[in-house]
Amino acid sequence: MMNYVIKAGGSGNIIEESNKADDLPEWLNYRRVKINSKYFEKVCLSLVEFTKKNNKIFYINGGVGAYLFLDFGRSLGLDDRILDQTGCDIINNTSRLLLEKTRSLDGNVCPFLVDVQDIKTSIINKFDIFFIKANPMCKSSDALAAKVATNLEKANLIYFKYGIPTYYVGFEKPVDILEFKIVDLIERAKNKIEKPGDNFILDKEALKLIYTYKIDTTLINSDDISKYINDESDKTIRKTKIV
Repeated sequence: MMNYVIKAGGSGNIIEESNKADDLPEWLNYRRVKINSKYFEKVCLSLVEFTKKNNKIFYINGGVGAYLFLDFGRSLGLDDRILDQTGCDIINNTSRLLLEKTRSLDGNVCPFLVDVQDIKTSIINKFDIFFIKANPMCKSSDALAAKVATNLEKANLIYFKYGIPTYYVGFEKPVDILEFKIVDLIERAKNKIEKPGDNFILDKEALKLIYTYKIDTTLINSDDISKYINDESDKTIRKTKIV
């Protein structure tokens, strides 16, 4: 049995569905912007398929759509403490929907969101898939995923992100990177001021945990989740290994 901590479903999963037949007035155009349900259906199915290989899955969802509320809160002058909790609430609502979808696919899913501090052998032995509850003590869902990995005897930490292995944030021009040294990532993040909802390769908290606990970590292109589930050794999978 192998433990996999999987983080997916953050940036890149808001899409615009333009349908001239709906004849919406201009002030309702925002209703064409939707969460990409097809991607999340693929995620749920992939989680179930992956457990058939005798794997345990600990899933952390990203803050898809949270930026709308975080930007709104900032414009109201609210502090990061309130914004952190707002982001957690959005993630938990999304995770509950995905939990129910995965259960409908006959996945052996823990029926409630699990706090990172409540990951215990007694629970792990009962179920194969666990949806992790967002925690305001972690600065990001990426950091939460790393924290979950530290609570397991041994785990592979997988981040599914769009665009991998091409990176934009923090670089003068787009660059492809197949292997990233953890010490270089920590150095790049050192002087970055972080705030809720930031978009970066990985934040300081996640990097510190990965480095301290020597967590086996890989970043994989979100579009390749099905490839990875079917065959982890598939050489066409677009990924960056953290070493």
